[in-house]
Amino acid sequence: MKRTVTINLNNIVFHIDDDAYDMLQSYLREVEKHLSEEERKEVMADIEARIAEIFSESLKRNKSVINVEDVTEIIAVLGKPSEYADEDTADNQTQEPPTNSEKSRSRRFYRDSENAFFGGVAAGLAAYLSWDVTWVRIALVALVFVGAGTVIPIYLVMWLIAPKATTAAQRLEMQGEDVTVENIKSEINNVKNYVNSDKFKQSSSSFGEKLLDVFRVLVKVVVGFVGIILGFVGIVIALVLIFVLISLFFLPGFLTGFSPEMADTWSSMQGDNGAILIISLLLVIGTPVFLIIYWAINLLSRKKFEYAKTTSIVSLILWLAGIFMLFSVSEQSFKNLKTSGQLWNINLDETDEPSVDEVRKVDSFTAIDVADNIEVELTQDSTKQLMVSAPQPILSKIKTEVVDGTLKIYSDQFMLNYPIKVTVSTDSIFELNCSGASKINTTDTFRGSRLRIKLSGASQMDADFAVTGNSEFDLSGASSLTLEGSSQAVTVGASGASKFDGDNFRTRDAQLDASGAAQIRVFADRSLNAKASGGSQIECEGSPKNVKKTEMMGSSIDVQ
Repeated sequence: MKRTVTINLNNIVFHIDDDAYDMLQSYLREVEKHLSEEERKEVMADIEARIAEIFSESLKRNKSVINVEDVTEIIAVLGKPSEYADEDTADNQTQEPPTNSEKSRSRRFYRDSENAFFGGVAAGLAAYLSWDVTWVRIALVALVFVGAGTVIPIYLVMWLIAPKATTAAQRLEMQGEDVTVENIKSEINNVKNYVNSDKFKQSSSSFGEKLLDVFRVLVKVVVGFVGIILGFVGIVIALVLIFVLISLFFLPGFLTGFSPEMADTWSSMQGDNGAILIISLLLVIGTPVFLIIYWAINLLSRKKFEYAKTTSIVSLILWLAGIFMLFSVSEQSFKNLKTSGQLWNINLDETDEPSVDEVRKVDSFTAIDVADNIEVELTQDSTKQLMVSAPQPILSKIKTEVVDGTLKIYSDQFMLNYPIKVTVSTDSIFELNCSGASKINTTDTFRGSRLRIKLSGASQMDADFAVTGNSEFDLSGASSLTLEGSSQAVTVGASGASKFDGDNFRTRDAQLDASGAAQIRVFADRSLNAKASGGSQIECEGSPKNVKKTEMMGSSIDVQ
């Protein structure tokens, strides 16, 4: 039974028996005596690190305690201090030729931190291959330029996984030399002398300057190419947004004519919201593109721009303003969509199945809200009745329900290719809302004391109303309303290429507001208060006695 001692070598704990501990301590003291004060601390640290490495390998062989044989192996590998009493003695002594029993060290790959320029991978590879580090670096740079794109990720991976040669022992392993005490001393001295030499400083700085010049040229080429691409894309996007901005005021029918669902969505952003949305997009997208092009030109040109910093600050302010505007108008528009529309999916299937009629019971109502490409036929009758006509597969998807006195008619899916018709009979109606390319028609004259109609999203209405009181009409998103009948007074607001055709709808007083290329035609014989903007047109028949009109932005008001 032997006593064991716990020791700490290079921050690694080992269990060693008493005899081996005495032998190792005696060896380290003898080595330390043969070292000068200047080199003692660094050399002893490297020696202890090497001993810890060998001990760790020894313990992997199903051992848990370091014994005398392990220490003897350490002394054989590192060499005895008596073999290198001092440098003067070593110079006068003849070295014994290596025997077959001596172990030769194989090379290990490390990152060379002493000769590192960019991580030390190239320097470590040069030491591992016994090549000149300059040629290795040139070869790596050349591989990058000739298109071997995998060189960069491989280099980065090697930088991450390869250990750095921080000790003299690791540098010796990197060069394939035996890790002995004498070699460790020699390596430490060689590294110190080389790093402090003018040769090292000159070689490292010259290569750094050359690589920096190559990098500058590469950056200029890449920035110029990216600037050209982004400039072209940015100009195209800017032109499209400018066209949309102009169309918002003068040709909104062009935008909303692509599809009914687009028209319904766009109608929630008409007027100021739509303009602010486009302007904010121009700022958010256009400002960074402009700044990239600006700095690309500044980088490539020999004469630098005088106000580059000021331009960057102003661009940043405009970009932040665009983000704020975009956030504000988007939040408001999404609120409008959430409160005014239904969630739907588009169904493009076609069917040859005939329509099936289904009579449904509904509660009492005085308003109708129809959406999603559904046609409603409205009849005045003392008996309330509702009948849905559609192909059998989609009949269940047509929803009809009364909420707070309003009959809501809509679909779970927006179906473009299905004929859907809803016939409604009721004795009185005060309000009609139509959106999403829906249609409302009346079979005969519908009489009432007041009337309010709102159309949006390319909806259409062709109706005949006899109203004893006042009527209000609100049209947007390329909607169309054709009216016959009469009303005491009318208020009409039309925007976004909408059309109000009411020259056969007789009234005494008319208050009209047209914007965004809208058209309004009315008949009023007593008073007219009309305002037109954004290329809109207003026509009034009936020769009203009191006329007030305001024309702006290429609009016209014609009174007959």
